[in-house]
Amino acid sequence: MKKNYVVLLLFIAFYHHANAQATIINDNHSLGGYPIFNGAIFLVSDVDSTLWTSDGTSGTGTKQYAFNVKIDQDLGNGILNNKIYFAGVDATHGTELWVTDGTQAGTKLVQDFIAGTKSSSPADFIQYKGDLYFTDSSSSGREIYKLSGTNGTISILKDINPGIPGAFDRNSADFQISNGLLYFVADNGTSGKELWVSNGTSSGTKLLKDISDGNASTSFFQFITLGNQLIFIVVTATYSMDLWKTDGTNTSLIHSFNVPSFAYGAFGLMVFNKKIYFAGTDVAHGTELWSTDGNSASMVADIFPGSSSGIPNSSTPQLFNSVFIKGKFLFTAATDKGTELWSSDGTAANTQMIKDINAGEEGADPVLFPVINFSKLLEGAGIFDFYDRGTLFNGSIFFAANDGTNGTQLWKTDGTAGGTKMVQAIGGPNYGVGDDYFYTKTGLYFTANDGAHGAEPWFTNGTTANMVQDINPGAGSSDPDFEFVFNSKLFGTADNGNGASSDILDLYRIDATASPLPVQLMDFKAMLQPNAVQLTWKTATEINSRDFGIQRSTDGLNFSDIGTVAASVNSTTEKSYGFNDNQYLEAGSNLLYYRLQLNDLDGNIKYSNVLTVKLDAPTLSLKTYPNPVHTQLSILFGTASSKTATLKISDLKGHELYRQDFGKIEAIRLQNINVCGLAKGTYLIQLITEKGSSLAKFVKQ
Repeated sequence: MKKNYVVLLLFIAFYHHANAQATIINDNHSLGGYPIFNGAIFLVSDVDSTLWTSDGTSGTGTKQYAFNVKIDQDLGNGILNNKIYFAGVDATHGTELWVTDGTQAGTKLVQDFIAGTKSSSPADFIQYKGDLYFTDSSSSGREIYKLSGTNGTISILKDINPGIPGAFDRNSADFQISNGLLYFVADNGTSGKELWVSNGTSSGTKLLKDISDGNASTSFFQFITLGNQLIFIVVTATYSMDLWKTDGTNTSLIHSFNVPSFAYGAFGLMVFNKKIYFAGTDVAHGTELWSTDGNSASMVADIFPGSSSGIPNSSTPQLFNSVFIKGKFLFTAATDKGTELWSSDGTAANTQMIKDINAGEEGADPVLFPVINFSKLLEGAGIFDFYDRGTLFNGSIFFAANDGTNGTQLWKTDGTAGGTKMVQAIGGPNYGVGDDYFYTKTGLYFTANDGAHGAEPWFTNGTTANMVQDINPGAGSSDPDFEFVFNSKLFGTADNGNGASSDILDLYRIDATASPLPVQLMDFKAMLQPNAVQLTWKTATEINSRDFGIQRSTDGLNFSDIGTVAASVNSTTEKSYGFNDNQYLEAGSNLLYYRLQLNDLDGNIKYSNVLTVKLDAPTLSLKTYPNPVHTQLSILFGTASSKTATLKISDLKGHELYRQDFGKIEAIRLQNINVCGLAKGTYLIQLITEKGSSLAKFVKQ
């Protein structure tokens, strides 16, 4: 009864439950979507693939708005400048690239790549550097195209495999964004399907490495960023999963597991404290907890030691939905006590079972409920990387588990045995909680079946739980699916039972007043300016917020504080902020990483996504120390790249007292000058290049 339309969710937040009831917005059209247009929700009908819009109310407030096209949901869509680009289907053009702004007039064909009714079928949409990238078919076969976010023009990025069939199948590009680069999987016709990289230009689009020799193709499983590297899993010819890395230039093997074809090698990559943790398999220990720092990989702990019939026991740790609590990560693992909840700080000594919830061999089979951040999908996050793993509800996280008596029920944990408790038994042992949930400021919405009402929406504040509404009256199930928030209300789909089949769903609004997190970050950008890196960001709402800490890194792992910007404390309107990093050249790197630390008055801390800035634009920087100076003046100067540079020292009357010419310089340079011969007083030092000049003062004592 779940929808299968392919859309991106742009907006997710935490909201307040206030004796909410569910109000039906639209009946029997299986509408699903997300807020994107000004004051409206974009929706797609899973019944007939038509385009709809809603202002959050029923009746005429929710209606079909486009009658000239339908969407091919299997091919997805992309978002650029508050418009949605999608694979549109009509009788005249087949399946081609269309755009919509939520109005009939603004829904139109963008380009007919293949004239007539034959379809080009655009797919693999992703936004990168302010442009929209996608694959499409033409006389060049299926290749990558770029739609400019500035002027709307469309151009082929690079004809990787000239002619038919081109470099891609539909929905095969597997786009990933990492450290300012766009990665994808393509076939150039001679190397098979391999990993490529692009900086958004044709010349900067290249094959990284032919991992499988000749025209044999390589299979890629999971991608995740660790510092300045993209870590990924390669499926070998024997179906072992080996660990690889790339920085966009160099691509190499981290660890080969060399396990039989029935094993997995590595899977379930998750970043924690500057390392990646995962389930790794070797012939001696089976599948256990492993880690890598990007250079080598090793087992962290043999959770289930020993063997059975000559085959090593495996704990098979599940890290894909891991959460972070009190300096440890939580996960599930199996031993002779069954599958239970575990925690680890990355060491063998502190990798321990939290609580034996279901004593004996059966195990509780817990399933953690981490906070989902769908906006990470827009950043090229992999299928295991869209969680806010460190975001908790009052210091705890919810999960489902079976204690052997009450069935699968809702539990919560703070990472300790004493703080791991069942919230409430709902129904008998054959009933309990489902797998759909949505965190709010004051609790959790989730699905549950109490045996009398079927699977319906419930809410808990962490202490007790109650059913929100029996949407499908009686023993029938509405199977709610919580989707998005609009105008301070939670929307989702459910089945009220009056449709032709259980697959026909209704759009519902849960009438709970919004209560967002202390800071809801809307936008965060970093841009290189002539003399600074300019950081800008916006918030939609703020509650109890103290300030924003600005942090910079040269490796994407170790961040330093470089400034603070005061927050608005409490705000329900959009606020804009900015910070200029004027000392960015002193970091001594051509690639910088920035993030925000969001600090609340109650001591809670949350981090923004990480942005990268490459110093590839003309910039000048000039610093002197010590200042005042007695004998030796150290001058730190730099440009992003300059053919020539000159340092001059002069007095305040303009008399030149020192001059040194340099050839080509890159990034930063340190020059020491003996100033013992200068009289006491104030002097000017000037850096001159073909790109401009920079001036500083120093005092000689």
